[in-house]
Amino acid sequence: MACLPDGAYREERKAFFGSIHRTLNHLLVVDRLWTGRIRGTDRGIRALDQVLYDDLAALRAARADEDRQLVELVDGLSAPQLAAPVRYRRIIGEAWKRPGRGTSCSPCSITRPITAVRCTCC
Repeated sequence: MACLPDGAYREERKAFFGSIHRTLNHLLVVDRLWTGRIRGTDRGIRALDQVLYDDLAALRAARADEDRQLVELVDGLSAPQLAAPVRYRRIIGEAWKRPGRGTSCSPCSITRPITAVRCTCC
């Protein structure tokens, strides 16, 4: 990305989040959102299209730091933690849970409302 001229990096494309810049920000947003959910902390994410860093150098540094934190988080999870569902509130405020590893519905493995006893497909 550093080789691209800034205009090309920020150019609107036919990607879901538009530019390369906004797509890279989205990837960081989602990682922060999920690591916060796993840890039970609020990482300050309020929208999936939130731009956390406006320049590539700052975004690259934040991405490297987030990757390091992701590795530390995953390395520190025990088998019971991996098997447990992740309970969280969606950005819009609804309570949900994500099935733990090996406990999801095999046909769909969907995210479902916390009040659901079983998923809607089976």
